[in-house]
Amino acid sequence: MYSYSSRIKNLSSLIQETIYHSKHSDNIGFKLAHARHIERLIFQQYGIELRGLDILDIGAGQFLIQMQYFARHNRVTGIDTNVIVQGASPGAYAKMLALNGVVRVAKTIVRKLMGIDRQVARDLKSELCLDCLPKLPVHLMDACNLTFEKSSFDFIHCHAVLHHVKDPDSALAGIVRVLKPEGALYIQVHLYTSETGSLDPRAFLATVSELPRWAHLRPQYMSLVNTNAFLNKLRLSEWIELFKNYFPGAKIIPSYSKRAGAENDASALIDSGEIQG
Repeated sequence: MYSYSSRIKNLSSLIQETIYHSKHSDNIGFKLAHARHIERLIFQQYGIELRGLDILDIGAGQFLIQMQYFARHNRVTGIDTNVIVQGASPGAYAKMLALNGVVRVAKTIVRKLMGIDRQVARDLKSELCLDCLPKLPVHLMDACNLTFEKSSFDFIHCHAVLHHVKDPDSALAGIVRVLKPEGALYIQVHLYTSETGSLDPRAFLATVSELPRWAHLRPQYMSLVNTNAFLNKLRLSEWIELFKNYFPGAKIIPSYSKRAGAENDASALIDSGEIQG
């Protein structure tokens, strides 16, 4: 079960991504603020308070930040296609090697040697006022093949995962099946046609000279893009159609680029015919 993000081709790419995560390991406060925003949003939209519930976190991630936040007042289960190492567990690395491959192991070891995991854990404990972070249940499972019983969860959280899956239809069908009839969910996707839709770390950090804007949509620059993850490349209209089919009446909230001039840059590229849509 190779993960959606185990596509690094060389040592340079590995170091580049690790440095990127190192620079972004200090955004615990932002991620927790986002989790609190989700709580408010679910209550405002559906009158559901995230307390005492069975919660599923799809794509728990290496740091389990959202899981730790929601687990303070709920019964939280996570899934991921990566083996998640919690605490000192040499056997987990052997399992990771067998199931996720050498790239995933290398990324994890390099990240831990750089002290990123320790820093995140310290910050998370401080933010949540915890003496220690509890070990949480994280199942090795594909989002397209959820094996939980029908109507198992009151709330499902799926952040930045579905744009990585090959079959979003199957994932959404599974989510509908395991969500309780009166339950709620929060899904966020990173749109492929956004400026950072390639998920090349340089698209988030670099100047135009290093990686041109929307390089992944511009034929003459596509070869410069280093995408370390599988992307299904669905467009906005396709996502909206899927969500409407599976979740009639769901509220769809777009998020816009905060970069000054982004809209003008996109318009110029579209007007020139260099990118479409």
